[in-house]
Amino acid sequence: MKKKILKLLALLTALILIFGLGWTANSLVGNPVSKYLAKKGAEKYLSEKYPGTDYYSDETRYNFKDGTYHTEVKSPSSIDTHFTLSMDMAGKLCWDSFGQVEDKSTTAFRLDGEYRDLAGRILESPSFPYKSDIMYGTLEIHPREDIYAAHGSDGINHPADLDIPAYSLVQEDLDLDSLYDIRQLGAQAGRLVIYMESGTATVEAASKTIWDIKQSMDHAGVPFQAMEFHLQEPLPEDGSQRKEGIDVLNILYKDIQEDHLDDLVERADKEAKAYYAALDKGLGSEEKE
Repeated sequence: MKKKILKLLALLTALILIFGLGWTANSLVGNPVSKYLAKKGAEKYLSEKYPGTDYYSDETRYNFKDGTYHTEVKSPSSIDTHFTLSMDMAGKLCWDSFGQVEDKSTTAFRLDGEYRDLAGRILESPSFPYKSDIMYGTLEIHPREDIYAAHGSDGINHPADLDIPAYSLVQEDLDLDSLYDIRQLGAQAGRLVIYMESGTATVEAASKTIWDIKQSMDHAGVPFQAMEFHLQEPLPEDGSQRKEGIDVLNILYKDIQEDHLDDLVERADKEAKAYYAALDKGLGSEEKE
């Protein structure tokens, strides 16, 4: 009798372990049956929601974060038409991201990638005079509503609005699938973001570096509208706090002139420090509340 009980307990333990492992695996990677149902559900949804199109489900993956399957949808005739369908384990739709195609988010993403690649060929080149882990170019493209909220009707770029510069391109004005002159867009709305370390983080050192970068980009024929630049000294080996460096949150290409660059960088650094202090003060107030 005792042996039978032990066998039953062992069998029950094994079943619990198998169930637990299966449940864990299902939570992390899904299962073939649910994946099949999700893929078929996505295909059925596409045929009903977007009849007469050439949209097709390219790949279905399990998302362990929300327990759904994400089906990537593409169009062979449209470079900017790609979106995601989220399906539950029974193959029913949870959400459809086609709105990103309609509001031109996918077009903006494509153009930003093209400019990033263009700038990256210079910033990441072995012949580029400076090295850093954070150096890239980006196109400032934002929804009309966000640009208006940041700047109103005057279009003036205030320090507090640096997340959405006044020179930003309006996302909704982009044309789906259109080929743009990426250099022209860079001249209109390209921004370089540069973080660097130097043994001497001074206004003079920052000015020289900004000027050298401008010269390199000009020589390579890569236009930009503005630059964000940060120069810091390396972290002390003794573990002490890093000294404050030079921060230029927004300097326009047209203002980068060698003869008065030191004054401009010094003023921009003071504005950046004031901006950061205001942000810290605001965050501190929120924490108290």
